Amino acid sequence: MRKTFYRLFTLTAVIMTCMLYASAIEFSDVQSNSWYKDYVDYAAKNGLINGTGDGYFSPDKEFTVAQCLTVAARIHSSQFGKELTEYSGENWYDCYKDYCIDNKIISPQQFSGNFNRSITREETVNVLINAVRNDFISK
Repeated sequence: MRKTFYRLFTLTAVIMTCMLYASAIEFSDVQSNSWYKDYVDYAAKNGLINGTGDGYFSPDKEFTVAQCLTVAARIHSSQFGKELTEYSGENWYDCYKDYCIDNKIISPQQFSGNFNRSITREETVNVLINAVRNDFISK
């Protein structure tokens, strides 16, 4: 149980600092001595995050529901080998939101349709716990 908590805490800490949707792997605002640099590099290298645009990671900005769903969909897709088809919807995050609903990571009513608001740590853990394989959590 304690290992599970620490894994989720570490994953949450990394993701809570993430802002998504650029293409750079090296972020100009992540200092080489930042405690989270290795985690950010790993997440970017593995396609879980891509920053906030123009080579920025924005570690001091809030994490939104839409960004969390993006990370959750990418984690789930990677772990379960499911295809994540990125498409343009009305909102940039629609494909990730739809993927999360289709794969029961979230319910259709969850977040009351407000995906641009900040997400709490509790909500983040609940979303991510539904995105990862059970054997990852139980170790």
